[in-house]
Amino acid sequence: MGIRGLGRRFLGRALRNQRGGIVVTAAFALMPITMLAFAAVEFHNFTRHRTVLQDALDTAAMAVARAPLTATEAELRDIYVAVLKSHLELKPGLVTLVEAAPDPVTGKGGKPELTYVNGRVTANATLEISPIIANFFIEGDVLVSGGSQVLREVRGVEVALVLDTTGSMEENNRIGIAKEAATNFVNLIGEAASNSNNPQSVRISIVPFANAVNAGASYQTASWIDGAGASPIHNEIFSDARGGAVSANRFDLLGQMQIPWAGCVESRPMPYDIQDTAPSSGTPATLFVPYFAPDLIDWVPYVKRPGSPNAAYVNRWTSDLHARFHNMRNGDFTGDASAMLQAYRLNNDYLPDVEPAIQTYSPKRDTLGGYWPGFRPPNKHPNGYIDYENFTTQFLSYLGVTDFSVSALTLLGNNAATKITAKYTKANIDAEVAAGRFDRTSLIEGPNAGCRMKPVTPLTSDLTKVKTAIRDMTTGGGTNIPMGLMWGWHTLSPNAPFADGAAYGTRGTTKIIILMTDGANDTGSIYSAVGFPWQKRLGDTADGAAVSSALNGRLAALCDNVKAQKIVLYTIRVEMTGDNTLLQTCATDATKAYDVTQASDLDSTFKEIARSIQRLRIEV
Repeated sequence: MGIRGLGRRFLGRALRNQRGGIVVTAAFALMPITMLAFAAVEFHNFTRHRTVLQDALDTAAMAVARAPLTATEAELRDIYVAVLKSHLELKPGLVTLVEAAPDPVTGKGGKPELTYVNGRVTANATLEISPIIANFFIEGDVLVSGGSQVLREVRGVEVALVLDTTGSMEENNRIGIAKEAATNFVNLIGEAASNSNNPQSVRISIVPFANAVNAGASYQTASWIDGAGASPIHNEIFSDARGGAVSANRFDLLGQMQIPWAGCVESRPMPYDIQDTAPSSGTPATLFVPYFAPDLIDWVPYVKRPGSPNAAYVNRWTSDLHARFHNMRNGDFTGDASAMLQAYRLNNDYLPDVEPAIQTYSPKRDTLGGYWPGFRPPNKHPNGYIDYENFTTQFLSYLGVTDFSVSALTLLGNNAATKITAKYTKANIDAEVAAGRFDRTSLIEGPNAGCRMKPVTPLTSDLTKVKTAIRDMTTGGGTNIPMGLMWGWHTLSPNAPFADGAAYGTRGTTKIIILMTDGANDTGSIYSAVGFPWQKRLGDTADGAAVSSALNGRLAALCDNVKAQKIVLYTIRVEMTGDNTLLQTCATDATKAYDVTQASDLDSTFKEIARSIQRLRIEV
């Protein structure tokens, strides 16, 4: 006999019993109370199963969202049903899942329901529950339904690690500590990718920077490299022997000398130096010009004697130059004159330029050879030789070395001897190599001088490759922070040069730059990625100090441009004193600007940033 029948029999007997009116009255009085108690028990039962169903639907929908992107709809449905059932409290005859096969032709429909449209997973299911107590009053089973929706995507992150590799990073082993901290950061971020259904959910780029950035020598023939010498800055530091303009293709000069390009590039001219404008041959200024450190003039004084005004050491220089001419007037290039000549060599004086003019002088001629054939000394001394003082003055004027009112460093490159292209020949390089004075592969001197940083590693999900790039970083050179930050942006950009980044505004993708430096902007007065100071590429910048100030201004504007594209920007200053307003303002907000007073704290700083990024990267 069923529960429902037992209830009817009990009530029937009670109603027929005439021996106790009180009993009948009590039975009827207890009915509402009994019904409320039964209803409360059954309501709790239905509510519990509804909660279990909802939790199971959420879990099953999540499983579908995390399934491989290559899974078919049938495979997704199998995953859905299996996970759903495993999380339900199914009992035959009491709690069952309403099921129906999908349409055999279209594969659509079916129960439990599962739809997948535009990345959104919608899951619905119904449980059929047989009441345990309420069958006294309820005819048939109760249906309990629920639904869940999730996006079948994981928030991806694109992270650019822009890391200072200047020479000062060697102090206190900052570079070693930074490498370890950056590697640990990559490991932490990588853990978030290990559970993702999307192997591209975490991608990282590495941008080592110093006074320039190495884009990579493998890109020499890329369309975004100025291989034809079209950019307006391409020829600024070159001329013919008379100071006239030339079409100096830097790759042609390297080819003539048989020296491989190391991969560094110059900063683009303003305003493109701080913009993400795609490079185009139609706008030559947007192309990237190969880095080429010119050979500096022979014998320019570059160390000011302590306590001496400019005039004092310039006079000393000209006096020494007079002496050289005396000793070498008959082609004698040995002895004291040669020793003095060597004492004045500059760091990047890797080819002879003024030397040939002096070496070719003979008292039997009144002209010079070398790169200045036909230059006539002004007067002859009564003894038949050149009037050396007049010659020196006029020859220096001819070369363009005339203004000593400022440090001689500001003159470097801005003279005919440095600018002349005729000296960049295979024969001249061969002679220097044979004499043991030059190495074609050198990154210390030659056209690649200052290009010691490792190449950029574009965005990749291969985190082993990323960690190898961090391990292999080397140090050297000055500091050009805008250059590093700009190339960090380039790696995240959907535009060339790399065009690896997701389109700006792509749903589910967060772009992040972490900028770490241990120094202020300082490229010095020599050639760098912004050329020579005398080129005034950054405005009225005649010397190194003015260049540094101008770089600060470009950095501030660049940070604003980066943040305008919704790129999250972290800044880390390492073991520096003084005002940190520039980098603090550069960061997205105050919580993302770190001033690390001890390099040993870099690891904890990178870990804190990693945790912050994990909070940004909310998985479905």
